[in-house]
Amino acid sequence: MSADEAPAKPKGPEKVRSTLGRVIRDAFDEDYLREFAQSIKSMSMGAWGYGVCPECGSQKKVLAQFPDIKGQIAAWTELMEQAEGRPGTDAGGLEGTTIVVERPARV
Repeated sequence: MSADEAPAKPKGPEKVRSTLGRVIRDAFDEDYLREFAQSIKSMSMGAWGYGVCPECGSQKKVLAQFPDIKGQIAAWTELMEQAEGRPGTDAGGLEGTTIVVERPARV
C-alpha cells in the first residue's frame, strides 16, 4: 500500500468469510484438490534399521519407507470434517448435542 492510498475499510465477519471462501474456491480448483487427495494416499514415513547387504553380507543401517497409515487417516479425517462437518452434527441445531450411553450394572 502506498502512502497516497487510504487503508481499506473494515469489513464485517460475514463479508470477510464470503470473500475468503470465494478466494479459496478460486485458488484450489477441483483438479488441485483431486491431486492433493491422491497425494495423501502416497504419504509414507521412514524408520531406521539394520539390514544385510545382499552384495557383501555385512550389516548396514538403512532407512525403510512404508505407508504412513496413521497420517493418512488423520489427513482424510480432517479433510472430510472440513468438507462435510463432524459426524453427529448437522445444521438442524443439534450441534454440540451430547449422547450419553448408559451400560447396565454387572450382576
